[in-house]
Amino acid sequence: ERPFFRRRTTTTSGEKESAAAFVDFDRLCRAPLSAADYAALADRYDVLFLDNVPRLSPERHDEARRFLTFVDVFYDRGNLLGIHAAAPIDDHRDGRRRRRLR
Repeated sequence: ERPFFRRRTTTTSGEKESAAAFVDFDRLCRAPLSAADYAALADRYDVLFLDNVPRLSPERHDEARRFLTFVDVFYDRGNLLGIHAAAPIDDHRDGRRRRRLR
């Protein structure tokens, strides 16, 4: 079994130390994790790269809910998040591109 994080690095920029992690979508969003778990990750890592995000369809409701919770937690804490996804973000929820509201 693969480790939760494939790699992680710690860099020092001036006086602030920051950490980055790379994690696979399945390890982060298929597991029964909560907002508290994601908050603990956000406290530990300033930058997180999420890899292999599949198209999120209604059949993947639980994974989609966890993904949105994870993104909300990282956003609320001001952390950086890089996402490598199978489709543009607008296509993820229902499998088709949504019209943008103006």
